Amino acid sequence: MSEQQYFPEKREGSEFEVFPKSNVFISAKYQSTLLENKILSLALQKAVIRQDENTDYRTERPIAVIYANELPGYSPGSGSFYERIKMAAQSLGKRFILIEDREKRMFRYVNIIGSTVYEDGKLTIYFEPQVATRALMQPLKNFSMLSQKILQGFSNNYAFRLYENLKSHCFRSKYSTDDPGGPFVISYGVPEFKLLLGIVDPGMIEIQQAMQKGGTPDFASIIKKIEEEDQKKPAKLRRSSFHKFSELKRHVIVPSVNEINERTDIAVAFDAQTSGRGSKVNKLIFTVTLKNVKQRPSEDSQVMMMRQMQEYMTVPFTVKEMKQILEAADYNLNLIREKYQMMMASNAENKLAWLINAIRENYQSFMPAEAIVAEMTSEGDAQIDEVQVDEVEEIFERLWADYPKKRNKNSVSRKTREEIAKEGYERVRTAMQYYIDEVRRKQETTFPDLEFVNGGAFFRERYKEYLSGPAPAGRPGRRGVAQNFDPVDVDYDAIAKKKVQRRLMDDD
Repeated sequence: MSEQQYFPEKREGSEFEVFPKSNVFISAKYQSTLLENKILSLALQKAVIRQDENTDYRTERPIAVIYANELPGYSPGSGSFYERIKMAAQSLGKRFILIEDREKRMFRYVNIIGSTVYEDGKLTIYFEPQVATRALMQPLKNFSMLSQKILQGFSNNYAFRLYENLKSHCFRSKYSTDDPGGPFVISYGVPEFKLLLGIVDPGMIEIQQAMQKGGTPDFASIIKKIEEEDQKKPAKLRRSSFHKFSELKRHVIVPSVNEINERTDIAVAFDAQTSGRGSKVNKLIFTVTLKNVKQRPSEDSQVMMMRQMQEYMTVPFTVKEMKQILEAADYNLNLIREKYQMMMASNAENKLAWLINAIRENYQSFMPAEAIVAEMTSEGDAQIDEVQVDEVEEIFERLWADYPKKRNKNSVSRKTREEIAKEGYERVRTAMQYYIDEVRRKQETTFPDLEFVNGGAFFRERYKEYLSGPAPAGRPGRRGVAQNFDPVDVDYDAIAKKKVQRRLMDDD
């Protein structure tokens, strides 16, 4: 079977480009190639925390599925592409990263990726269970909004790392004036800068030994000692590079700043601070300005917006939470109203997280947006007697009615529903049955407590794993064979219409 048979349409637009990345990951110190950084960036965006069926205890871990045509440098049938991905995946599995918070005087030294699998034209990345936290994988605070289009477009590895680090500081008040566009002034000590960009490998034995002693290691002294020893060795045996500042500036800083200014949404200026005998450079200072930034509404305007939100919101969000909602929606009150109504119609437990994700990812409802707005703004006399469901929604509703665990329906975007419709009802319904049979077989044999994934998760991504048919039964972690498939005779149109009408009656 060729790789191309498995590929969905390549995603474009803001839904693919912009995603939140935890600043903990951005500030982590590790050494990696440009290809590894691009793959990790895609994996962090696409990761979903779910049970790993390849383990005996069904451990929950973040799992990301990346199709080959989404990977950097994809070339169908190319042996060199396959080898590059293979080497990158092998290297990612061995990389340890240093996560540090100097203000709190704490650090962690962790391996974030447990294993990677490439087959059937897709790369599956299994993160370690220890990073399966919402703060790291689905952050609501301490994160930066990054563009995949910008990250995947870098040609310089140091520019990639410098860009996301500078960008992570462009929303912290301690780095800037009140202007949302900056300028933001960010400074690094030279040793810290080398660790941050991976010029010096935090996996070096001297650094590991210093960390094992406890406390916060003196990285400046350790790196200075490593570089002094390296200078005595032949160039091929040296473990670090750019010992002289002139080399660091010429080969790292200037090319990185130039590429960032040419390709990205920020403008960067660079300066160096010297001290001591010989005016040795001890600090690097970067001044960053955001390009094309809309002026943030004044505090008084934000207060007025929050008062308008409180007129229809029954959920008691705090002022801080309402500001988070406003920022996520770029202060678009109509967008907030629409997604809030969708949230109230869902079974979301964490309503703030659901609402912010709905705004960021532009969740779509099968109920027309005009109907949602009309319902929320009416005085009670407006009645919606009938909702027309187009062919896309009809197919989705029929599939949803058959799925055993009906949760998080509104997380399935309109675009995803269109992709499902293109596959066709029969094909997706058969794929669903393969999955249902597999889960039930495991419940009857090895995993009696195994549950179905939520319907939203299944239709967003999981169903694709079963479109190609079942794998041989009896193999752990693989799909089982569908048996006795006999669709139930159900009036799906009536079900879809009845559900919409019930929702409207409940919300009145």
